[in-house]
Amino acid sequence: EGACIGIYPEGTRSPDGKLYKGRTGIARMALESRAPVIPVAMLNTAEIQPTGQVVPKVMQVEMRFGEPMTFSGDATDIQLLRSITDEIMKKIQELSGQEYVDIYASEAKLAIAKARREAVKNELSEKRAERKETKPRKPYRKETKPRKKRFLSEEHKIKIGLAGKICLVFNKTTGIMGLLVSTANLKAPS
Repeated sequence: EGACIGIYPEGTRSPDGKLYKGRTGIARMALESRAPVIPVAMLNTAEIQPTGQVVPKVMQVEMRFGEPMTFSGDATDIQLLRSITDEIMKKIQELSGQEYVDIYASEAKLAIAKARREAVKNELSEKRAERKETKPRKPYRKETKPRKKRFLSEEHKIKIGLAGKICLVFNKTTGIMGLLVSTANLKAPS
């Protein structure tokens, strides 16, 4: 039909301006269609529309075109697809002058995001450590004051039951129950 299509073989935008490993879909399409592949390098795209910017700046994109490349072979051969894709990416790298990185751009984006998260995490840990150094932590009460023994006064006791000389008492303040062996001087509160 004479039409042409444009494909970005990396599959996503470069996170840092480098040229990353291409996906093999371009090679599969070239083999199945038997159409020539024209490698194209687009320059200044990061300045025109930086990552995250919705509206592009009005600037010219520089485009460099390479010689048409034709390929033949089995479109199901994974090694052939990889070698064709690598050959196309090499031509694009020659046209653009970008540094080539032999990993997928999506993997690079994940690694960059992970490194940023780790940096933020480390920064927060350092800030916490600084706060601990400048502001001493209050010791627990148990460490500073030993617990006083409390004796049950008549006001805090409620006589629950009496069985001979044993009395079950409850301290309202501490919530502790106990048994008194001698009940001779114990009177029920009024």
